[in-house]
Amino acid sequence: MGNVDNMVVLGASMAGGLALTYYMTKREKPIDPYYDFENQSVEIDKEQHIRVCPSVKGKSLTEYRFEDVRTLFDVLPKGLVLSSDGPCVGQREGPGKGPYIWMKYSEVIEKIRSIGSGLIFKGIESSNSSNIGIYSSNRNEWIISEHACYSFSFPVVSLYDSYGKDSIRYILNHAELRAIFVDTFSRIMNLLEVIDHVSHLKLIIHFNQFSESENKIIEKYRHKIAIVHFETLLEIGRKNLIPPNPPKPSDIATVCYTSGTTGNPKGALLSHGNIIANEAAINERLNQPHLNFLSDDPPVVHMSYLPLAHMLERQASMMVFLAGGRLGFLSGDITCLISDAQELKPRDFPIVPRLLNKLYDSVSNQIKGSSVKQFLLKRAIAAKEADRKRGIYRKDTLYDKLVFNKIRERLGGRICRMATGSAPISDEVMIFSKAAFSCPIPEGYGQTEATCSVTFTHPFDVKLGHCGPPVSCYMVKLVDVPEMNYFACSNQGEICCKGPSVFKGYLKDEEKTNEAIDKDGWLHTGDIGMWLSNGCLKIIDRKKNLFKLSQGEYISPEKIENIYLRSQFVAQIIIEGNSLKDFVVGIVVPDIDYLREHFKNPNLDLKTFCSNQSSNSLVMNDLELIGKNSGLMSYEKVKKIHLHPELMSLENGLATPTMKIKRAQVRIFFGDVIRKMYNEPADLRPSSKI
Repeated sequence: MGNVDNMVVLGASMAGGLALTYYMTKREKPIDPYYDFENQSVEIDKEQHIRVCPSVKGKSLTEYRFEDVRTLFDVLPKGLVLSSDGPCVGQREGPGKGPYIWMKYSEVIEKIRSIGSGLIFKGIESSNSSNIGIYSSNRNEWIISEHACYSFSFPVVSLYDSYGKDSIRYILNHAELRAIFVDTFSRIMNLLEVIDHVSHLKLIIHFNQFSESENKIIEKYRHKIAIVHFETLLEIGRKNLIPPNPPKPSDIATVCYTSGTTGNPKGALLSHGNIIANEAAINERLNQPHLNFLSDDPPVVHMSYLPLAHMLERQASMMVFLAGGRLGFLSGDITCLISDAQELKPRDFPIVPRLLNKLYDSVSNQIKGSSVKQFLLKRAIAAKEADRKRGIYRKDTLYDKLVFNKIRERLGGRICRMATGSAPISDEVMIFSKAAFSCPIPEGYGQTEATCSVTFTHPFDVKLGHCGPPVSCYMVKLVDVPEMNYFACSNQGEICCKGPSVFKGYLKDEEKTNEAIDKDGWLHTGDIGMWLSNGCLKIIDRKKNLFKLSQGEYISPEKIENIYLRSQFVAQIIIEGNSLKDFVVGIVVPDIDYLREHFKNPNLDLKTFCSNQSSNSLVMNDLELIGKNSGLMSYEKVKKIHLHPELMSLENGLATPTMKIKRAQVRIFFGDVIRKMYNEPADLRPSSKI
């Protein structure tokens, strides 16, 4: 190292030392824990090893938290009272344009009743069997339409805005939709182009105004179905107001179609009672009495950018309304996220692991060429991590001024509550994220069939690498999976849960319902979990995607994939097997951003890279090293890979709207490639240099 470099590091060390001294003298005292983090769940049945959170030991499981909120019909009136009729929902004039314009709770409730009355006037029977669809991006009208349905006992069928015509046609018929709300011209055309193959749909309500040319196209279909603008239906309802027909807790609130990684999506039936119980239990876990970062200053402002078709975002919106908070919507596609967040300045920000990973990678790449910045970031994270382990989160330290404020300002600068789930996240990324945003990031585990969450970490739990104890609406147990060598007596097995938030079954599919819920009411999730010594659950495997190799060993591809995803070269990887062979192979989509950084070539073409044998060797060598260091068994280590230049996505039919890979479709799409990898001899891979 030269003299200049020595001086730079010395200077950085002195700056870091001064920062640390300042930090140590000014930092707050730790919060006295009232919660026993070493015993976060208790066993209430020694034979079945059933566990619950300590707050419900000897009591009934949580079913609701407000006496006057027992269905989703009650949510917004409660929010009106709690907010003193404050702002409820808001959006910008257009993608990245202007300030957020807010509607008060009373305005939203008036429109809800009018839209519901308009549906009745248009001939939709007010019944818990009259399913109504919403096929739209998140926006004010989504919430109004949703709650209009609840007001008249209509079940809501939420359709991902990314669904194409085939999925739309299937759901329209399977759910026997009577009416559907839709936003854009392209989506209304997806509906109209399958209208001849749909038998129950009577009414389409569109949110957007269309151009003259678009209206001419739509006009051709008006003899087949009634089409009305949202504002027109609103006026019809105002002139023909009728009293609401509120639902009962046992009534179906929504038919939520699961992602459908195999075959057609399944319609999970969730009742009002299911959703209210789960919201109450999640709120109990996250809103602990002494969490001053959850105070009403700043007010509860939630950034709604995850799809409302998914129960995670729907449940989050309920929690916001039941705090008298406000919901601000994304103004366009995901590229508007930063601009919108800076304008909205949200307090609450649920985030999926892939976005935290992107943020971590972005910061890492920005400081890669500077030893001073790398040193400072490490010191800053270390100081923040020391505080986190003492239960302290603050945003006024020198490290915040030097490092983290810039990161927080990208998302508005006011975030004080985040939550994550849906996929594994590394400890390294989680530690960085908690330091960067200086707030807890609880991690949940759940699925649609469980309404939303089965477990959630306590905000101040310092241990990482698990997804928390059961929430208070659930009992949880593990059951034996002998073919995978998991046994409940060893605190490992398939996760099963029972309680008031277990779904009511799959629409028109008794066989699949009976596979999911056993005769005693336990939901079998298909996920493999392990109880840790502190009473928390850790997800370790997946049961449903098993396959067997020639030597008789069962393989869990997701377990192997999660290990290989640690490679910076890998954006996506799918592990496949053959029962006549004794090894696994992989389909790998390389990470183009990392490759361009790695080779210092901003114009690197992924198709060209993937066609180069030396590229295969480069990635394979890295996977071999990761497999060795992670302790994979020999039969679990990938022996051959194929590099593919296109991400598996909804557009090419290889992934669901929530980016879960459709394994059956992948096997068909890459069938020839997989067969070739198994039939050709082992590669003699050259040393790689690109």
